[in-house]
Amino acid sequence: MPPLAETTPRPCGTTDPDAPAGAAAAPRLGRYGLLLRQPGVAPTFLASVVGKLPSGIVLLGIVLFVARATGSYALAGAVLAGHSAGAALAAPVVGRWIDRRGQRRPLLLLAVAYAASLGALVAAGSAPGPPLVLVALGTLVGGTFPPLPPAMRALWPSLLGARTATLLPTALALEAAATDVVFVAGPLLAAGLVTLVAPAAALLLAAALAIGGTLAFTAQPASRARTGAPDVARAGMLGVLRTRGLRTTVACGAAIGFCLGATEVALPVYARDAGHDGAAGILIAVWAGGSVLGGVAYGIRRWAGPAHRRWPPLLLAFGLLFLPLAAAPSLPLIVPTAVLAGVLMAPVLAAGNEVAGTLAAPGTETETYSWAAMATTAGSGIGAALAGQVAEGLSWRLAVLAAALVALAAAALAAARRERLAPSHEAAPVVATALGEPVTLPRSPRP
Repeated sequence: MPPLAETTPRPCGTTDPDAPAGAAAAPRLGRYGLLLRQPGVAPTFLASVVGKLPSGIVLLGIVLFVARATGSYALAGAVLAGHSAGAALAAPVVGRWIDRRGQRRPLLLLAVAYAASLGALVAAGSAPGPPLVLVALGTLVGGTFPPLPPAMRALWPSLLGARTATLLPTALALEAAATDVVFVAGPLLAAGLVTLVAPAAALLLAAALAIGGTLAFTAQPASRARTGAPDVARAGMLGVLRTRGLRTTVACGAAIGFCLGATEVALPVYARDAGHDGAAGILIAVWAGGSVLGGVAYGIRRWAGPAHRRWPPLLLAFGLLFLPLAAAPSLPLIVPTAVLAGVLMAPVLAAGNEVAGTLAAPGTETETYSWAAMATTAGSGIGAALAGQVAEGLSWRLAVLAAALVALAAAALAAARRERLAPSHEAAPVVATALGEPVTLPRSPRP
């Protein structure tokens, strides 16, 4: 059984010991090539990205569609809040359902329900009725989104096999970078379709992509082989949160989400106050671009030591890198400091997901990753709401400082509870299962 992490870094330009026999020496960027050459990885990952794209389209799509249909941005915001609430509340329940029943049927049923909910929202908005109907439909849309990102993370061990220990950080970094791209490209696509085609076009495209991406994903052998573990997944109402280390991971994930939501509000407020309204989208894109660069760099490196020791220092650096942004005096300096503030966003998310995965008991991986995703989403909503009040009433700089302080608090929490984040006997069978060895899946004891 291979170790959970590398113990020695490999110098740039040397031959990768995991590369196929006879492969020529390649630069470290070849780690991504090695990842995507693993059997089944490329089509499964690409299908998950296609199925994830609606999440980047729908947020702005709902706001623009409802506002144009009803003339009320307040109602559009309420529908969007319902969407976020539905997504957050449903995530762990849906994750446990998938763990119990396997991926194929639940994901396909959710994709159909998601597309139908979007269609119903378009129909209701085209002939506006009671506002509560639109809010309820927005909540249903959020609650039925097929969770391909957590499902994809649950498949990495079976896709990577014996190379899981060495390639999993690269895989999770690639996922995080792809998520940033989705949330930059998605809103641009939504705005273009609403402007050039019709207000409902973005939502209908999201429905089609969800169906197509889910069909392609569940057609992959790795997804079809994920048939569920009903006995292992019965864990009471708390589910995977019975594990204290996962509760810490969820709390830190909410703090990371707070930073993301606060920054997404603070940068546009700065652009408005500085008289550069048109720069708001550019600043958000630059910030997300820093995350993409950081995620790619994180995935290239062969990390020494387990993820639970790597995560607290990354969280600490993540918080500190917000400080230059809060102090930047003008637009020429806002741009590079925004890149700097974003550069560790993908790495902290990737490392956090790796920690969560090592703590997941066999058969609960999707629920575990769903809790992590829900925490980030909920934290982002709280961060956006509070930062909006602070930025409007006081200063956008204080909103960025609040993000830095929350990230530093998460770093302190992760460092103080680092040993709880370490893989235990509960997580060890996950590696064995990924390697194809027969194991008995025990019911996890209460901590």
